Amino acid sequence: MSCVLSAALLVGCVGDRLNMREIVVAPAKGSRVGAESIGDLDPTVQAVLVPAGFQSAGEQRGARVWRWEGPKQPGLSVYIREDERGGVVRLDQDLFGPMGPTEKYKRVESALIQALRTAYGPERLIAK
Repeated sequence: MSCVLSAALLVGCVGDRLNMREIVVAPAKGSRVGAESIGDLDPTVQAVLVPAGFQSAGEQRGARVWRWEGPKQPGLSVYIREDERGGVVRLDQDLFGPMGPTEKYKRVESALIQALRTAYGPERLIAK
């Protein structure tokens, strides 16, 4: 398998597939953009992630990070941050060859969307 090297670091192999879902919680009508802060979103997200085995991984570039390491499958990361669109929750599956989303990824993705929909209303969610 041919791999791409950047600054002498292995960053990925040809055929690796990144599985990522970004969920934006848009501000409520009449609210300022970015009204949902990391602190507002974190309890809702944490209620999904902790029972799924995720652990807090601190802060990274302005985002709160949660991490799950799979013993025989790709790990998962969740980033909670704010930007001009509102509060943003991003779920990433580690690169692990040309595979699609794992069952764990699909369950966490579905649970995050449902929890955020319940907490903020479906009209405020933008999922990409």
